[in-house]
Amino acid sequence: MEDLTRLHCMGLPDKLAQVAVAVVSLTFSIEDGKDWRDAYFEPGVANATNLTCYFDSFNGQGCGSNVASQALAHAYGDLALSSDCGPYTEISDILNSKRNYRYYCRRTRHRQEFAVRFNEYNPDDRNKVYPRFTNRVITASSGECFTYSMVGSAQPQPNGDLLYTYTNSTSTDNITIPAQSGTFNGTTYVYRGVKTPQDAGTYACGDRCIKMWAHKSRGHGENSTFYECPITVNAVSNTTNDTQKVSNDMARLAAASIALQGRPEGNAEDEKIWTQYQLYAYG
Repeated sequence: MEDLTRLHCMGLPDKLAQVAVAVVSLTFSIEDGKDWRDAYFEPGVANATNLTCYFDSFNGQGCGSNVASQALAHAYGDLALSSDCGPYTEISDILNSKRNYRYYCRRTRHRQEFAVRFNEYNPDDRNKVYPRFTNRVITASSGECFTYSMVGSAQPQPNGDLLYTYTNSTSTDNITIPAQSGTFNGTTYVYRGVKTPQDAGTYACGDRCIKMWAHKSRGHGENSTFYECPITVNAVSNTTNDTQKVSNDMARLAAASIALQGRPEGNAEDEKIWTQYQLYAYG
């Protein structure tokens, strides 16, 4: 599962290193002597986050795998977006590139596509400074999006959410979104499925595709705009064995990750609702 692990965890070691440095001050008291040779440690008390978990799951039975994987998928996406995007027109531009971009992007008038090239490293290169560029590439793209206009005013719900009605030339429907989605010029991304993305029904658009929604708030009392876009994560190209592949389930999880928190609603396993939201201020 070498490539699959790297797809999820690339970039995390740096963050873990930052956490490790911070935790030193919680675990030990550093007492200064006359000079550095006299510095010593004393055992202290520490509370450290369980990094295999996102939050305490239901019924006190530990962290569920869906909770952890959804939170990690979203966190990795945010982390990747902090890096520069390598431009490309054809896949050959990626394969011929000598730059080690974390991801690549191309945009046309009606389509956005992003790509990741998998790298390999000599096992002795523990800092992963010198990658071996492979010819394995995975792409994610948005299909044709539908735009909807807001109808009337949002209706407050008993749980504090807002019920919006939206319409275009062919259909009218409604959607419930947390009230904070109305922040000025913010965008809330929504995964509307009741089941996990891997088991999505109504909001699946293929084995590796999820229909995602976005709510664009203008603020100042202006009407919102809604977008419905099919997101597809394609198969890895040029694989030579199964460990280099990304499964259909993982592809759907990645397609929905921009909206995932890892926080379902409901207490019992068979009652959990996996509809989720992520707000991006000025997004």
